[in-house]
Amino acid sequence: MNETQVISGEQSSTYESFWNSMAERTREAWRVLSRNPLSLVGLPIAVFMIVVAILAPVISPYPYEEMDLANRTQGPSRAHLLGTDRFGRDILSRMIWGARASLSVGAAGIGIAMTVGTAIGMLSGFFGGWLDEAVMRVMDIILSFPYIVLAVALIAMVGPSLRNVIVVIAITRTPRFARLARASALALKEVEFVTAARAIGQTNWGIIYRHILANSLTPIVVMGSLTTATAILTEASLSFLGLGIQPPMPSWGNMIADGRGFLMDAPWIATFPGLAISLTILGFNLFGDGLRDILDPRLRGRE
Repeated sequence: MNETQVISGEQSSTYESFWNSMAERTREAWRVLSRNPLSLVGLPIAVFMIVVAILAPVISPYPYEEMDLANRTQGPSRAHLLGTDRFGRDILSRMIWGARASLSVGAAGIGIAMTVGTAIGMLSGFFGGWLDEAVMRVMDIILSFPYIVLAVALIAMVGPSLRNVIVVIAITRTPRFARLARASALALKEVEFVTAARAIGQTNWGIIYRHILANSLTPIVVMGSLTTATAILTEASLSFLGLGIQPPMPSWGNMIADGRGFLMDAPWIATFPGLAISLTILGFNLFGDGLRDILDPRLRGRE
């Protein structure tokens, strides 16, 4: 057997081992999820909303800003499956683009909050001292305000726009990730494997990255999935108040605001976006519960 055949055999064995491992993890995840049927409901809802948001330019039947003044406030029909609003715009198209706006804002805001909050919390908990005191007092000040009140105040200062809503959501959610990451760092920095890493000469940064962060990702990721639902609701609330995504760009929140004056005559204008918000939040919350079950080793091992 020549060298090429040996290398090919080793690569084949590596690929086979990788796919066997992935199959085993998939079976284990399915076994855990099957104990909580509601999680199996949340996953397709979340995936469906994400796919709709990604494919909005392709699947939207009309441009979201296209007006048909001759067919204003028309009920659901073959031409407009969910009806039209007060300007004759197709509600289904606007809901599809609203999903793109709401989910992108929620994902971007929580992604920034998770990254910044985790970094701040890890450094604060690991090094302690004055850094810990200063950082945590700032986080406590932010948490002392109701998040929606703080969000409204920040938007009022910087002005409503898509970018500013993302920044505001990131600011209001960063303290939660920082406190969670700090708690993990405080619990892990004195355990045996971290002490052993210090003994063999690993740097503080190497210990934080390879040991503290790696063993703290499960609760952080689960919180991220659950908090995304809250971020979507925050964006909808700000847009409803006129402080979020600005027309003509659609958002579920500003669609509800547009339809609140037509609740008696054309209830579909506000009802369908409201149902979309409720369904999306439900899906992400149920998915977050299932993700927690999959990532928690205590639940994986429970019969």
